[in-house]
Amino acid sequence: MAYMTYLQKKFRFDICICGHTMKDTIYTLKKYPKESSDTRDATLINRFGGITNTIKGIRYLNKKIIMKSVSILGKDQDGDNAIQELKNLKVDYKSIARNSFTNDVLILISKLKSTKTVIVRFLSKKPKKKMNISDSFWVHFMYLDNMQFIDKFGNLVLDKKPGQFFSADISDKTINQFNLDKYLNKLDCLIFSTKELPTLFKDTKCKEFNKTSMANILKLSKKINYIIVHNKKKSIYVDHGKIFSVKNNNKIDYKNPNILGAGDHFAASIINDMISKKVPPAKMLKKAHKFSSNYCLGKL
Repeated sequence: MAYMTYLQKKFRFDICICGHTMKDTIYTLKKYPKESSDTRDATLINRFGGITNTIKGIRYLNKKIIMKSVSILGKDQDGDNAIQELKNLKVDYKSIARNSFTNDVLILISKLKSTKTVIVRFLSKKPKKKMNISDSFWVHFMYLDNMQFIDKFGNLVLDKKPGQFFSADISDKTINQFNLDKYLNKLDCLIFSTKELPTLFKDTKCKEFNKTSMANILKLSKKINYIIVHNKKKSIYVDHGKIFSVKNNNKIDYKNPNILGAGDHFAASIINDMISKKVPPAKMLKKAHKFSSNYCLGKL
């Protein structure tokens, strides 16, 4: 990846993070209340999620990287607040479209069973004017397999300019009939967890890092040069078909609401190491696990 420094000089921005911005409202409960009951033991956190998770992770690790965002925000107070947050993070926001209302998410977390319920509302509309990613060397798309992403940003993935480096992550855990091939063909790097393996390969036999999964991953690596797959126990890095693997020995507090963004921070660490300096794959994976764990433990 050493050639990146030379290529980056052709572009105004080192990296663009592209995808939906969500306003997260997180209620943490001792246990889920029964229907029609009244609960008064909830703690509340409001924050911005979606692309903001990865942006924060990269900025925490790298104060000098020149970063922009491409998203859709409402013409509302939440949209204004999200823009202010990007300003504070020194992230360019001028390519963000503004319309309607800011997307929001309600998240209920049960400490008793360490489970969560997520209710998503996509309130933003598809912009009439095409958003600009052509001024960025590296573009990271979040989350490529989401139909709402394809509707709003899919055309950007297909319009790759010479010299650009495209990466993406995915998030769908239910098998569907949607064919991602024309979008995957534009990628140089794909980052995801083992939970998305069945959806990506349309195969229920893809369980964690079993033979079926690895065969599919290696086949995919023939068109995507860099593939990173992780779970809570280990991760692999596939570089042009060559596999590197590390175990994860870091602690994670699964009752902490910060776990909602653990994968984004894992990806942020990988991206920063790939774009900034040459780091051996095994060390890169170890650093990503550590960074994600620290985030989950509230140490960042």
